[in-house]
Parts: sequence; C-alpha cells; structure tokens
Amino acid sequence: QRYATPAVLHLWTELAAMYAVSDAERRYLEDGIEQGYRNDGRGCLDYRPMEIRVGVLPTANGSAKLTCGDTDLIIGVKCDLGEPPGLPDRGAVCVNVQMSASVAPSFVSRDGESWAQDLSRTLEKLCTDASVVDLSALCLYPGKFAWTVYVDVLVLNSGGNLLDAVSLGMRAALKNTLIPQVVVFEAEEDGEDHKIGINDNPQVGMRFPCDDLPVCVTVTMIGGRFLLDISKEEEACAEAVLCAAVDSQGRCRGIQKLRPGSIGITTMPELLQAACRTGALLLKSLDEALASQ
Repeated sequence: QRYATPAVLHLWTELAAMYAVSDAERRYLEDGIEQGYRNDGRGCLDYRPMEIRVGVLPTANGSAKLTCGDTDLIIGVKCDLGEPPGLPDRGAVCVNVQMSASVAPSFVSRDGESWAQDLSRTLEKLCTDASVVDLSALCLYPGKFAWTVYVDVLVLNSGGNLLDAVSLGMRAALKNTLIPQVVVFEAEEDGEDHKIGINDNPQVGMRFPCDDLPVCVTVTMIGGRFLLDISKEEEACAEAVLCAAVDSQGRCRGIQKLRPGSIGITTMPELLQAACRTGALLLKSLDEALASQ
C-alpha cells in the first residue's frame, strides 16, 4: 500500500483550484449525489463512454489515443538503448505527462510543470514499478545495455478523472509497443567495447514485458457517497480520494490516498471491492476493443 505524499496532495490541491465551482453549483452537485444522481445523468458508479485507438503515431514504438467524456489524450512510447539507468541488470520505465496550454492557461508556469510531474510520478508508482513490470527483461547485457521505455502523455483536454484515463491509455499504448530486436556482440579484443546489431524491420521485436499492466480506479467521496469517474466539477467538491491500481483479475496491486479527507475503516473493504470489480470490467472491455483493432 502507498499513502499520500506531499507531492500527491499538492496535485489534488491544484486540481481543486483549477476546477473551482461556486457555492450554488456545489450545493446542486451534492444534492443530486445524495439522491444517487449526477449532473450528467450517470449513477454514482458509472463510467463515461470511452473510445481508444492504437498505432496513431507511426514513428513511435507504440502509441494510443484515448477519449473519455471531455478528456482527450495521446500517448507515445519510445525505447532508448543505453547503460542501465539504475541497477545494472534492469531497464526502466519513465512516465512523462504534459498538459497542453488549452487545458488550463494557468499551467503555462512552473506550477503547471510541477503538477504534471506529480501526476507522472504517481502513475509510475502505481502502474509501472518493479513489482508490476519485469524490468530485468529490459536488460540486454548487465552493466552495459538496457532499454529505457519512455511513456510520453500529452493531455489535450481534461474532463476530470485524469489518473484513470491516463492509466488506461498507457496500458493500450504499451500493449501496442514493439521493442526493436537487438543482438549484443562480445568484444573481440581486450579494451574494445561491445557492439550491437539492431534489426531495422519494424515488425520484428519484443513485446513490452508486462501483459497485465494495472490501471487506476479512483474512488471519490462527496457528501457521504462514493463515486467513480468523477467530472472536473465533481473534483472540486471531493472530500476524500483513494486510488487503487487493479489488474485484469480484479486484484488490487497498490493503493494511494490522494486527498487528506478521512475514509472510515469499516467502509474501506466495500470501497476496494467496488474498485477491483470495476477495474476488471474496464480492462476486459479495453482488451476486447484492442483485440478488434
């Protein structure tokens, strides 16, 4: 389990300020949620319709475009071969989220860059760390050659629940990723460097070493009710936020509290069950959609 860090709490403070609503709007949203209705007609546990396409960036090793409600984002994956960035027998996965200027004009600032970095680190911890991805499979020659997989996310528009949307897009893009085939040749003489041979056929290579990348399912409490897939207006009213990383088997792979509000200990099991059940259904729908492309 993981708990809220100052950086993550900063992220949600920025969100609340970014999508501030008036007192009248807040009362309207909270009254509807108390009766089990939301301002867009969904039930408390309903997700918005989602559309996803893969292979949208021909020059990338993998890519995807996701649209969910008003959220629109593009993910590109690039694989870079070099010395292992950390442990000598492991590669690495780096997530980089960028916000377009149209998302919020105030994000054209250092604070905006910091906000995107906080989101990137949260996604790395929940979805792509060593407990999830086989980083040793990204190493070609210990201490010499390993792949660093860069996942670049461009948020064109945000309609709320960005963590969940980006994690779903990341799973699609990484399942679409083909890492080039490389052969390492031993040095022929002492003092010489090892050499590599790269197959330039774009159809030949290794799939990303994680067939079941978890996705984020964020549960938000507003007025004593729990909601999934909240809109940007609902984010401004959030009292407590908990994010669970869920795989296709409905298993919880990590938990992170994203806002300082309290969640009752007796409520937690029911909340996690709902998140895991929803995550498994989301991944089933996503994988079926990807299989048809």
